[in-house]
Amino acid sequence: MTGLSDSTSTFLVGLFFILLCFGVGSFVQTQLGQVVYRKIEGSMIEKIPFYKVIKETVSQFFGKNKSPFSSVALVKVFGNDTMVTAFITDEHEDGSCTVFVPTGPNPTSGAIYHVKEENLTRLNANIDDTMRSIISCGAGSDRIMKQTPEKT
Repeated sequence: MTGLSDSTSTFLVGLFFILLCFGVGSFVQTQLGQVVYRKIEGSMIEKIPFYKVIKETVSQFFGKNKSPFSSVALVKVFGNDTMVTAFITDEHEDGSCTVFVPTGPNPTSGAIYHVKEENLTRLNANIDDTMRSIISCGAGSDRIMKQTPEKT
């Protein structure tokens, strides 16, 4: 008796995994699947280091969570005419703002600055467009820079 050829075996294993993924995906779309998924996630998967941070970041990036960023601004943080792209995260009673300046191409890391309003130029830029520009290391910044600045 002859066995299966290597290419046939590889094809069958690949097909098996595709069907398995499809089956699991279909199962977790059901109510029972959601219950099982939450139980497994809560008891095992959430214990994996950085799982929650990565999950929240991906969910936020794909629009499943509300963004903590209220608006986009250009900020002078170095005391000269150099401006950085920033997201306003909080506004304070004294008129100052807290901004988050993400690094490219990973917008989940960056720096937090507390700046005076006069060092801030608010933009009418779309947060999603700004995030795409940061991920692409500044490519597409022209779309953000063309937005009419709000007068502060």
